[in-house]
Amino acid sequence: MTADRRAARRGALRAFTVAAAFSASTAAAAEPLYSSIKPEDCVLYDLFEQGAATACKGLGGYSLAISDADARIYLSILHPDWEAPAKIDLMKITGGAFSSLPSDLAEWRGAKSAPTALILRIGYSKGDGAQNDQALAVIRLDKRHPAKTCLVGSIPLGPEMNSDARALADAADNAPCL
Repeated sequence: MTADRRAARRGALRAFTVAAAFSASTAAAAEPLYSSIKPEDCVLYDLFEQGAATACKGLGGYSLAISDADARIYLSILHPDWEAPAKIDLMKITGGAFSSLPSDLAEWRGAKSAPTALILRIGYSKGDGAQNDQALAVIRLDKRHPAKTCLVGSIPLGPEMNSDARALADAADNAPCL
């Protein structure tokens, strides 16, 4: 085998190795990661007449501050690098209706040490007071720029809602805030 062929073969092997590593890291980044938002797994930090507020540990240093006040859910995301929490306006999904978090899990997208998006299931009423609708809130995370941490989408109840929410979350860097 000539020196040129050996060099070409080594180059092709390197390119294959890099492509395989990239493919494996991309596949790993797309795997769902979860944290609990069950009240018993979170820390109660405020109790008031019409509700309570808890802090739930997330991934990558993030925490979720979840308040249930007057039968409505309010969400703030905290990170130790930030001076103030990022408030997520779930009213853009619920329209101010009574709301809840019907799932015990928050889904994080990206690397475990540096997630780039968060998906939460939101339950809300359509006007009669019953929790009769759901949507998946897709939230972009940016630990360097807390102002860029925001709600980027709401996926309505349907057979493809989980895969649609994951696709939006995986492209959240390029999505505008709602």
